[in-house]
Amino acid sequence: MYPLLFEPIYKEKIWGGDALEALFDRKLPSRRVGESWEIAAHSHGQSVVSNGPLAGTKLADLIQNRRREIMGDTPLGDDGQFPLLVKLLDCNDWLSVQVHPDDDYARQYAQGELGKTETWIVLATQPGAKIVYGTKPGTTREQFAEAIAKGTVEELLQLVEVQVGEVYSVPAGTLHALGRGVVVAEIQQNSDTVYRVYDWNRLGDDGQPRELHVKQALEVIDFQQVVPAPEERVKGDSALIETTSQYQRSLLDANDKYVIEGIELKGQWRVEPENRMEIFVLIDGQCTMSGGGEEVKLRSGTSVLVPAAVKDLTIEGAGLWLRTFVPTQE
Repeated sequence: MYPLLFEPIYKEKIWGGDALEALFDRKLPSRRVGESWEIAAHSHGQSVVSNGPLAGTKLADLIQNRRREIMGDTPLGDDGQFPLLVKLLDCNDWLSVQVHPDDDYARQYAQGELGKTETWIVLATQPGAKIVYGTKPGTTREQFAEAIAKGTVEELLQLVEVQVGEVYSVPAGTLHALGRGVVVAEIQQNSDTVYRVYDWNRLGDDGQPRELHVKQALEVIDFQQVVPAPEERVKGDSALIETTSQYQRSLLDANDKYVIEGIELKGQWRVEPENRMEIFVLIDGQCTMSGGGEEVKLRSGTSVLVPAAVKDLTIEGAGLWLRTFVPTQE
């Protein structure tokens, strides 16, 4: 086993663009790429290894046939599948205003899917770019339902201006939408469940309004969800885990589904071995990663899965990293 790279899975969206080409020097299939699934083992997208002896192998097959080597002590999701999904999102226009259910609701109504908790790390923005995060304080379920019926939803949405480097935790039940001019890295549960409640009165490619899921959305929206305070969006000294002359580690987000660290590397980092699967995303810079007898040269926008069996992981260079893993205990 060695650090695994994967072919990106590009998803064209009505709100997508081509920012990933400029940011990460990628060749895109169109000018409407909204999502790049970087590491995925889902029925809607299966990552395929692109480097080393395992090139051409699906991640799902590795999980099935070599689970212990890949996962170690990392638990699978409650559905028995790979637990995480890592994406890059380019929002050339507003996403629909939407919400994701929790696991309990999804098990009952989402036809085999889990719920979805996710986290956004803002990588790029246009001036004045905003997101929707919840409803305005005091909004009730009844008021929101009435606004949907009257077509006045926008009056009740909580808009937040975003900046590069901010981190937004989006628990299941949070009404949300990424706005025009925002590019994020997204770490999430391995789920593609979404309930749209409002789509800005636009039409889909077929000339018809896109499907909404108002009943389900109203059942799962948490109307008490509060926008993170400005000082919580950019993690400061209070989030520091470890500082050395070579690197600095900070805690960006943590819940029962995943932990996300931010790593500022300026030299060499010999990663202490843990018997778990970890995912690293290089969001800026150039670095070299070696382990298991393989060395990979990485540039901005690259995601790497490091199997649990790799015990000699070293990263060198200058760059900003995201590191995520599934907690094995409370």
